[in-house]
Amino acid sequence: MKLKYPVAVLAAAFMLAGCEQIKQAGQFTPEPQATAKTYPVEHRAQFVTSMQENLTDMDRKLAELGDTITMLQDNAVADDQLNALRELRAQLDFLLEDLTKSNAESWDEARRIFESAWANLRLAYKVVKATYDS
Repeated sequence: MKLKYPVAVLAAAFMLAGCEQIKQAGQFTPEPQATAKTYPVEHRAQFVTSMQENLTDMDRKLAELGDTITMLQDNAVADDQLNALRELRAQLDFLLEDLTKSNAESWDEARRIFESAWANLRLAYKVVKATYDS
């Protein structure tokens, strides 16, 4: 019975994140074509560097969460949740690589995909961390 609550909270958090992204997509107004093409050239390196720093920070947070979880007596569900977070984190490495390889035409889409996955990881981390904080 205890296992259902954290899993339900995690599932609800993922659904809420998706709802928010749908709302934001409806409010999206495209930039003029000239501006869209200059953005990658001017800000790509800065964005990628910032995301690499964020991912390094997330690695640290996941390690700390892993230490907290290892202290639990019955940690099978917690281990599964931590492994799921680590899988999401690993996927971000591939998305970041795709982002760095993207050209001017594919930059916006690659960036949106990365940012969406990054937001999902942060939300999932917060839910799992809140479950095991004491």
